[in-house]
This record gives sequence, C-alpha cells and structure tokens, in this order.
Amino acid sequence: MIKPRAKVYLSLIGEVTCHLQSGPSHFMAKLIPLSKGFFTVVDDVDFEWLSQWSWHVKESDQTWYASRNTNKKGKTLHFKMHRVIMNAQPSQIIDHKDGNGLNNQRNNLRFCTRSENNKNKRGHGTSNYLGVCLSKRKRKTNNNQVT
Repeated sequence: MIKPRAKVYLSLIGEVTCHLQSGPSHFMAKLIPLSKGFFTVVDDVDFEWLSQWSWHVKESDQTWYASRNTNKKGKTLHFKMHRVIMNAQPSQIIDHKDGNGLNNQRNNLRFCTRSENNKNKRGHGTSNYLGVCLSKRKRKTNNNQVT
C-alpha cells in the first residue's frame, strides 16, 4: 500500500507514478481491473501474463483479494492472484507485507509461516484487538482468551 502522504497519478494505460514527500519516485506498476470497480496493482513484468485471464475481487477475512475461477473436468478451481504470481504450492502461505490484498507487486509478497501471517490480522467487531470487544450492556470492554 502506498503511504498515506503519497500522491498517486495513474496514466490511461495504468502506469503508476508515486510522488512521496521526500521527492518523486517512479516505479513500473500497472493496474488490472477487477469486478465491482476494484483494481489490483501488479509489476509491469507480470501485467501482460496476468491480463490473459479475467479477474474478480473477493473478500476473505476482511481483506479484498484478486481471484479468478476456471472449470476443469466439471470442477470449479479458484486461484488467488498473489499465489499465482509467487507460484505457491498448496501448503505454502503468501503474505502481503502491507496488508493490502490488492497490492500484488512482487516486492510486497513474501512466503511466511501461518504464525507470521496471523500477526497481520486485524481485530474484529468493536475493537481493533483480537479477543477484545465492547459490551453494550456493561459499557466496558470484555477480554476473551485467544488461543
């Protein structure tokens, strides 16, 4: 994800130019359109290869991801773009370093363990912390043990 203090300019062909407060920085990235008006950012070198498929946006665990489906022998197969880019095996876990599931640039993707990936999870409900929620009846927080 581009830092909040950055300005992003998109050309008609989807090139991204980022101007940070410290000065302009140009990196070659392109946008691939998804469903529901969403876009995903990919490296220039991956753009043409990934554009051969039609991608859609899918929400999973409060994060949006670029996905595609295909049918093979009567079965629907689901592919997430970040896993395709990293050529991940089913047992491997891919992490988006910035937590943005639509930023599929290679420098934002890494292999990790389930424990490392769980550290990036956001809180659910009325608190930003896992296992903590606001009790409307008691008007105070309840701490639930997370194991």
